[in-house]
Formats: sequence, structure tokens, C-alpha cells
Amino acid sequence: MDKDLQSVHFENTELCLSQNKCFEVLCILIKNYHRYVSREELIEQVWQGNFYVGEKGVTNTIWLLRKAFSEFDNTEYISTKRGLGYRLVVEPKVISEKNKKVTFFAITMLTLVSTVSLAYFSHKILFVDGSQPKIINVIAKLNGKVGEVEFSPNINWLTFAWKKPGERNEIYALDLKSTNILRKVTDGPGEKHSPAWIDSGKGIAYIDIENENCVIKTKELSATQTSSIDYCSPDINTYVSSNSTGNKLIYNKVDEKSGKSRVFIKELNSAKAPFMIRCNSENCNYEDKFAVFSLNDEFVFLERRYNLTSEQIVSVHLSSGKEVVLTHSESDLKGITYHIDDNIYFSSEKSGKYLGYKVIASGGEPESLGIENFSAPSSSRVENEIFFTHKKIHKYVSFINLEHSNPIKETLLNSDVSQYEGHYSSATKKLAFISGKSGYNEIWISEMDGGKEEQLTFLESDIRSLSWSPNGEKIAFLVQAQNSKINKIMIFNLNTGLINEFKNTNVSYGIPSWSEDGRNLIVSSTSLKRTQLESLSLVDNKIDTLSEQPVVKAQYLNNNTIIFSSYDDHQLWLAKINNNGSLDNSIPLLKSDGLASHFSWYATEEGIYYLILAKHSIDVKYHSFHAGKSRYITSLPKGSVDLFSNISYSQEFNRLILTSIREEFTEIGKIAL
Repeated sequence: MDKDLQSVHFENTELCLSQNKCFEVLCILIKNYHRYVSREELIEQVWQGNFYVGEKGVTNTIWLLRKAFSEFDNTEYISTKRGLGYRLVVEPKVISEKNKKVTFFAITMLTLVSTVSLAYFSHKILFVDGSQPKIINVIAKLNGKVGEVEFSPNINWLTFAWKKPGERNEIYALDLKSTNILRKVTDGPGEKHSPAWIDSGKGIAYIDIENENCVIKTKELSATQTSSIDYCSPDINTYVSSNSTGNKLIYNKVDEKSGKSRVFIKELNSAKAPFMIRCNSENCNYEDKFAVFSLNDEFVFLERRYNLTSEQIVSVHLSSGKEVVLTHSESDLKGITYHIDDNIYFSSEKSGKYLGYKVIASGGEPESLGIENFSAPSSSRVENEIFFTHKKIHKYVSFINLEHSNPIKETLLNSDVSQYEGHYSSATKKLAFISGKSGYNEIWISEMDGGKEEQLTFLESDIRSLSWSPNGEKIAFLVQAQNSKINKIMIFNLNTGLINEFKNTNVSYGIPSWSEDGRNLIVSSTSLKRTQLESLSLVDNKIDTLSEQPVVKAQYLNNNTIIFSSYDDHQLWLAKINNNGSLDNSIPLLKSDGLASHFSWYATEEGIYYLILAKHSIDVKYHSFHAGKSRYITSLPKGSVDLFSNISYSQEFNRLILTSIREEFTEIGKIAL
């Protein structure tokens, strides 16, 4: 096989493969030729977890592969075993040309427990960004989805969260010093993630989410029983980490008083209640996420989100409460770690790519590590190494064709770079979307089938949350202000090609929505003190406060009626704008469903399309205003949709437009510093 040319030779003759899926499936069978590969694994990796399409796709692809092999002789080259799956019964020989930047899979892979192949090898990362390219030692190549990794204090073990295809998320530990034995640490109901070492490496802490219950637990490696440390919040991303000795945990959960995600510290050998890191600044309108200790526990470093487009790394001195902002204008942080060289190593998403950086813990300018696909870093705290999850996440615009009796998710825009937040204008017959093709997240437009692409903006910045005006003459969007906690609303005029900024200071905005006449925007506004709903006049720059509720996303139904979601709950609300320019009493719309996220809905004149989290899937539903009730449309695999990107609807094509996520590969890697 030659991966680059996608060619397969069998007994010196090229095998004729009629479909790309045949090559993808054959690659997986070759990589795992020593074992059976289940149908679920193939569907997860080749059909992105879409079981509706994948069930038939696996059957057809295996039939096509067998047909191709049958051109040579009648030998059964692909074996089937009921309940186990498919296996290649001949040993493959994988080739690569000289000087290839990356070789394919080595045949001499080590076969370990838990049906995972692990091997030590290295390759150069192509992304340089002005720095020396790093050599990545790949510790493990894993089927499925890998989350946070954590290095043990005794430098012998690496623990990580791993979701095998068709199974729950569990915690595993990999012995790095002896024979690379992989051990499953947790089992049973619930999804586990975010492991952290405790008791000098003798046990772990982790997050366990089952149904609506979120619990922070600990477990000794030599025991089977677990202990509950604290309850957490199932409707936010919760993370836990530990200090260097493993006698303290630090984690985030919702503070009942403020309703915001805050960081808590718990001493494991003490009966004292967890200690919350309180706000010591004028601006307390933020959400804290992942946090880590310094080596001596004097400082805490945490990820802090201020709005849709801005996150920062903040240093907090625990005894004085003094805070120092270490980074500015990060759009989406994907993990931080403190290292003994007194640097913070972190992952930040830039134009759809996860990039590695470091910044001095006392403050300074961030420096690039020269690494792409870098997330969830973990420091050894002893040796000069950083472990991390090396994975490529691809975002793309997809749609659900509601004309079909059994609607499924289909790809709308296919590209080598991430593209998301598609929004169709019936006035212009154009689809607007955000793409990283230029190296930055800029606004592009195309026809509905993806043809005739054209780049509209050249701001060289990360754009978010675009929205067409009703007449198709303008596009409103958000862009992060340079070296600031706030973002700005910008408006692109298609007739003139000019971009205007809505002038307002010290305020950040949520997703903008146009009024029916195109003269106003309704938007969530976040200032130092509060989040509220505002109406912005594009005629005279006048700002009116519609509601002091903590609104996340709002949308005009008509000039006098709006739909909105609030930080207070996962409900959708309907309200009228009265003569005083404020909202009348709000009416809840969803009786029994909770939104998958505050962004995962779109309102039309007749009803609302929205997403909910089911036990094993993301369900798409529709609420009819006329009938006053909701109906089920279809189910999507969990993790296959970006729940924090805006969704939209095209009435002309009767399509619901989403941002989908595909994990293209997952490895656990390390770099020497």
C-alpha cells in the first residue's frame, strides 16, 4: 500500500478499488491485521459514527473489497466472525518512499492488552511558525477518542481518558517504564474523564457523569471501591487536576451564588469544605475552566472565558488573591500545564487548528512551540518533557435534509481546512460561512452546493458568529479586539465591500440577530458587572436595554417578538417587546427538553429547531408554535456536532445547517523541551 498515492498492489498487480471508503476500510484492517475490527469501530472511524449510513456502508464496502481480491483467486482474504467483526487474514507489507515526511504504520507494532497497538517512534511536525520544528515521540496510537492525559509523580505511568468505538469513556493507565502495559482503571456506568493523580501516584481522581449526576471521585489503583469528593455540574465542561504531591485537587463547577463556573480547591486529607477562588477584580462576569497548581502550590493558573470570542490564562496568588493576566486574545484554550522551567504550556485554537504555545508564569509574551494538533498538555514535573494529546479535529459545514422521511446528516462543504457556521440567504441565494483557508478565520460565500467560493473579509483575525441581514445586503459578525477582553460587532456591506464597526466601549457581545426591517440588531451584551439583552440601532447607534436577564442568544421572530436562551437554565423563552422598549413576561417553550447548549437552536416563523443531549446521541427536534408541542426528527452521534457554533435553517431548501466535527487521528505524544 502507498498511503500518499492511495494505491494498493497485490502480488505485483494494482488492486482496483472503486471507492475511497474501500481504501479507508482496508487501511484500518491493515493497521489492525492481528485482530478482528468491529462494525462499530469501522462506522466510528470511516463514517464518523453515523450508524444510519454506516451500517449499510460497511456491508457494501467489505463486499467490494472481497470482489476486488477475487480477481486474483478464490482465497478468502477478509475473514468475518459473528460478534467480533472483520479481519485481514494475510500479513500486509507497508511501503514508503525515501524522504517521505511521515511513514505509514510499521508492521512490527507491539500488540498489548485491551486490543490497542502501542509503539515508540517519532516523526517531524511540518508546522514551524518561525520556530525550530519539534520531534514528537508518539507513545500510543488509539482507535476512538482520547481526552485529557496526566503524567504520574513517579514518572512511571501515564493516565488518560479514552472512549473506544461503541463503548463508554473510561480511564486507562499506561506503564511507561516496563513493558508498556495498558491498564483499565475505571469501569461501570457513567462517562469518566479528566483524570488526575493523587496520593503520590497511588490513586487517581476523575469526573464521573451518569445521567444528570456529575461527581468528582477518587480511586486507589490497588482497590476497587471509589470515594465521592464533591458534586459537579453536568451541564458545563468540568475538569480536575492535582498538585505535585497529590494531596490537593483543583476543579471547576458552578457557584450557586453567582451562577458562574468558578474554581474550587479541596484538600484530600482534610474535612474542610472546598475553598473557592473568589473574584477580586471589578469584572466578575466570567467563567473559569481548567486550572493547575504551581510546583509549590503558591499560585494557581487557570483558563478564564469572558465572552464568545475571548479566553485568557490568569495567574492567581492564593494567599493575596492578586491576579495577573498572562495571555490576551485567545479564542479557545484546549488545556494548560505548569512545568518546572516556570513556563505555562498551553493549547489554543487558531483558525481551526490546535496549536502549542508557552508563556512565562510570571508574565510575558507567548511563544509558539511550532506544533499543530496539540491539546491537553501535561508536564512530567520531574523530567524536561511535555506529554499531550496529538489529534486533528476537523470542522465542516453539514446539513440535515428535512425533505427526507429519515433525515440524516450530510456534508455540505468539504475542505482540507476547517469551515463552520454556515448561514444561507434566500435574498442572495448565497451561503456565508467562516473558513480558515487563508490562514485566518475569515468570511467566505458560495452557492448552496459549495460552488463559486469567494472570500469577503481580509481582517487576518478570528471571526465568529456571522448573520445575514434579511435583504442579503449585509453580514453582521464578531471579531476579538486586539489585546483585550472584549469583542466587537462588525458589519460587512456587500454592495460597497466596506466593514463598519458598531461603536461601543468595554462591552462584549454574543451572536447578533437582525430585526425584520434590518434596522436593528438584538444581541447579548456582557459588561464588567452583568450580562443583559440589548437592541442596537444601526441608524443612530442608539442602545436600548430590553432585559436584564443573563441572555446567551436571542433571535427576532418578528419586530415585536423574540426567542432567547438564558444562562439561568437550558430552556427557550418567548417574549414580546412592549411600548416601553422592554420585554413583557417571558413564556417557557420547551416543557420537558433541555437544550444541548445555549447556542444549539434556530427559530423560524412556524417553530424552532433545536438539539438535546440524549443518553447515547444528540437528538434533533422541532417545536411547533401552532401545535404547542415538539416532535423528534433524527439522532446524531455524540461528539459529531459543534454545540457551541451557531446553527441555521434554509426554508428554500428545507435544510437545517450545522457545524460538524470529525476527529481524523488521535495519538498520545511527548516532546523534549
